[in-house]
Amino acid sequence: MMILFLSGCSQSKSLNKMLDVSKMTLDEIEKYANSNKLKLEIKEEHNDDVPKDTIISQSIIKDTVINQGDVLTIVTSLGPKPLSFYKDNNIDELGNVPIMMYHGIVNKASDDTLYTGGNVDRDGYHRTAEAFKNDLEMYYQSNYRMIRLDDYINGNIDVEFGKSPIILTFDDGHINNIN
Repeated sequence: MMILFLSGCSQSKSLNKMLDVSKMTLDEIEKYANSNKLKLEIKEEHNDDVPKDTIISQSIIKDTVINQGDVLTIVTSLGPKPLSFYKDNNIDELGNVPIMMYHGIVNKASDDTLYTGGNVDRDGYHRTAEAFKNDLEMYYQSNYRMIRLDDYINGNIDVEFGKSPIILTFDDGHINNIN
């Protein structure tokens, strides 16, 4: 009898599947989420290729079984960024990306090199490990974020909003670059 009871319950319970909401209005999506007891999150982002108020994506894939309490995140387009967006946010997409070249990192006490600002030699070819760590911290505190030279060459400059890219290179390939 227990088996029949369980099997009878599962047959009477209908499983709802996620719809493709890309053609719905936000009001229709909200009603759909409420009727299926989904938690709805709506995010907006600028997109140069998608017209304003168009659905860009949904977090639950069409035809996936949905359960009460599932979170449905909808991303809508704000359209292209206004011309003032970059200026208002102090972003210069045509600016230069600094490429910092180091030759060698030497494990020597920085206090021995105070007169050269952390350089081991007067020409600045080798930095102490401590000075190099300080350089990295200074770049970070100055809102720079490292990118690979290869990514820069391929136009893949992907740093978080409000940060600037910077590239580090090591000349000569000394073993201390790896150490």
